[in-house]
Amino acid sequence: MITWVDALAKALPFLPLFRQAPLAVRKLVELAADVAAVREHGTETVRTALLSVAGHCTPDGTLAMGGSDVELRLAVLATGSAPAGPVKRTLSCVLAAATMTTLPMIIGAGVLLSVAVAACPLTGA
Repeated sequence: MITWVDALAKALPFLPLFRQAPLAVRKLVELAADVAAVREHGTETVRTALLSVAGHCTPDGTLAMGGSDVELRLAVLATGSAPAGPVKRTLSCVLAAATMTTLPMIIGAGVLLSVAVAACPLTGA
């Protein structure tokens, strides 16, 4: 995923979304890794690991493990919310997919109905 985002950033640097995407995707990948680590080892273990690598330099092209995003990752850990289990993740993915497929159809139907009413007004005769 990171490779694809990097390629898009190089291919389309004039689009702000693709210019900013590599950094954002790296942060999100690290946050997802933190969630998996918390699920496996617990919050305190992950917090200790983050604090032990904080401040260390990271080579270019690597993820944000020891970079400046440690504060963000610690703040996310501090919220104390439990990571979603497999059932909750599956349901949220199904809901997101259903919304992504039905919402454009509903909006499109509304637009078509509006155009039809405006173009073909009903007369009482």
